Amino acid sequence: MVSKAKKTAKSPDSKKSPKKKKKTIMDHKLVPPHRIMSKEETQGLLEKYDITLGQLPKISSKDPMVKLLKEAEPGTVLEIKRDSLTAGKTNYYRVVLDD
Repeated sequence: MVSKAKKTAKSPDSKKSPKKKKKTIMDHKLVPPHRIMSKEETQGLLEKYDITLGQLPKISSKDPMVKLLKEAEPGTVLEIKRDSLTAGKTNYYRVVLDD
């Protein structure tokens, strides 16, 4: 019969493993990348499609992604890059609402 050695606790002076990065919903494979558009990009988007800010789809300021994007304030436009089975990659735009 072969005996197994007991695992011992590491000594206090041994090297500590680096802290793991805290996971967020951004790390999940089903959550598409979100980014905040600049004022110039937003203006270009509105002119390109001849729409107003109020005509864009909305996203709540309480949405978990908006909370993670700390600079996202009400009136800010987010660009969301989504995968589509029919169109490949598509951009989707949403304006942050003040809830």
